[in-house]
Amino acid sequence: MRRLLTALLLLVAGAAGAGAGAETTLTFPERPQLFVSFEPSSGPVRVQRQVVMRIRLVSARPFEALSITKPEGDGRAEILELSAPRTHEVRSYAANGFVHEATYAIFPLRSGPLPAPSVRAVGRVSGPGGGATFDLHAPGPTLDILPAPEGWTEPWWMIADAVEIDESWSIPPERLRKGDVVRRTVTLSARGAPAERMAPPVHGAARGVEIHEAGSSSRTLKSADGFTGVIEKSWDIVIGDATVVNIPPVRVVYWDAAADARSLRAARALRIEPAEPDREARARALMAKAEQEHRGAGRAAVFLAVAAAMPALALLAAFVHAWLPSGADLRLRSACKRAGGPKDALRTIEAWRRETGLPENGCEPVRRLEAALFGGAGESDPRDAAASLLSVARRSRRTALIGRLRSVADRVLGPAQALTLRREQSAKSSLPNRSDSR
Repeated sequence: MRRLLTALLLLVAGAAGAGAGAETTLTFPERPQLFVSFEPSSGPVRVQRQVVMRIRLVSARPFEALSITKPEGDGRAEILELSAPRTHEVRSYAANGFVHEATYAIFPLRSGPLPAPSVRAVGRVSGPGGGATFDLHAPGPTLDILPAPEGWTEPWWMIADAVEIDESWSIPPERLRKGDVVRRTVTLSARGAPAERMAPPVHGAARGVEIHEAGSSSRTLKSADGFTGVIEKSWDIVIGDATVVNIPPVRVVYWDAAADARSLRAARALRIEPAEPDREARARALMAKAEQEHRGAGRAAVFLAVAAAMPALALLAAFVHAWLPSGADLRLRSACKRAGGPKDALRTIEAWRRETGLPENGCEPVRRLEAALFGGAGESDPRDAAASLLSVARRSRRTALIGRLRSVADRVLGPAQALTLRREQSAKSSLPNRSDSR
């Protein structure tokens, strides 16, 4: 907060903007004031160099309504947002007030005069009598954009305020042996350049080693001070049988925006004398790798076996479920055992039919129960009727299961069967007609 206050007071004291013709004091003004600054603030700018545009609106009273135009590119420059517009209150022993600020990055795309975006702020601040309205305008300066310098022969035009390069090795270079494969990873960061505008680092070739690219990644960081691009790239280096190996540097050439000069950053070159290979350690490593692969293959085989057995187990469980009596079936059997006569048995059977949804059937034990109820001849045991109905229900469930399986098979195999049928019909139609051959 103290740093923000200091920067704000310096801005109010010395920045030029709309309504800033006279010298201001170190207090927040009662009427809002608009300040727009650009970094770099003077001198020509090379094409694609980052120009930071800062917008600040300061007031001693809170904003009740506020609208500020957002800078937009017009094909001559790309404008990206660095920090989203926000309004916050500043309280300290020196001054109290409100600040609305936003930061953007301008990247010129071509050389020549470039009018910077103008800014307009319209709104109202609180106060007695309903507050006060304001309408402020800050015209943008015209930036002088220079092209890339003559004689620039690099395949990439990269301009940045500062570039740093770091590297790491999977095996320390001093411990390398003949036959080792070491991964060299280089991290390149450029302040003032997004990752997509950065030149990729280049690894030089060398004798006695094989160098293979091993992937790369990039990201762009942003803050109120600008963009910082980061590229991370790796190479796998196979150490040969040479007694002395010279590993070349990883380099990147860019244009230093601050010095307005060509610059080079590189990860150091190395001269190593690889030791003889440790055959015992390599054999142990190969055995450990083979054992790990074997364990992985065993786990994969178990997984595949279980996955292959799952459909068969599911089908077996479905048939077992269709064969075993359901809860309604068990209640029917128990109720028929306790039934006091045909009337109780038929009432139980009718309730079972409604619960299971099975249609009426004319099995012989049920007909005998009905005959006994209505004065017909013969005797009937409710338990026989229950056993017959449970057999019918079991067959019905089994038939329904087989029907569902056939439906699934038709949906899965239907396209293949239709294709086979079309091929057969096409083959038949291509045969010569005997009547025509005559």
